[in-house]
Amino acid sequence: IVDHVQDLHFGTAPDTVTSMGVWSNGNEYGVASGLMFSFPVYCTGGGCCRIAQPLHLGSKCRERIREAEQELLEERALAQKLAKKHGL
Repeated sequence: IVDHVQDLHFGTAPDTVTSMGVWSNGNEYGVASGLMFSFPVYCTGGGCCRIAQPLHLGSKCRERIREAEQELLEERALAQKLAKKHGL
């Protein structure tokens, strides 16, 4: 956590990519929008980061991303169902 805060505050070197859980909106990896998902990012400092352009990913890595995305989508659907059931 300390490293993430430091990267967000001070930024990373211009060519340094780190992994961080960020909103998936507008990503180029094909992950559904509206999820908190771990992506490769560049931290520019001042609390800002941007998702790195798509890196070359092997088929195994792409498969694991799809599995994680599906899991998050199912969990979100369940949470929405429970919230609706309880009037939230």
